[in-house]
Amino acid sequence: MSKIDIVRRITGKSGEKKAVVARVLQALTEVVAEGLVSTGKAQIPGVAHLTKVTRAPRIRRNPRTGEVFGLTDPKVSVKFKPLKSLTDTL
Repeated sequence: MSKIDIVRRITGKSGEKKAVVARVLQALTEVVAEGLVSTGKAQIPGVAHLTKVTRAPRIRRNPRTGEVFGLTDPKVSVKFKPLKSLTDTL
């Protein structure tokens, strides 16, 4: 489901204008991103918990010689854990 589909469905259910719903959805995205940056955690009520996860850097090796020649940067990702209410619905 794309952002446009979400905006259309919310508009149909709430009766609000598409522009208002799009601004609210954009604000939600920004607030969640700010929470992940500042505390490493965020929650979308009734939907999911989001947690920032940093994976350790990987060692790179030359497969022919076995020589270690550098580390990659640590990888940052977001873990999505759906809430019980969402999993029960599915």
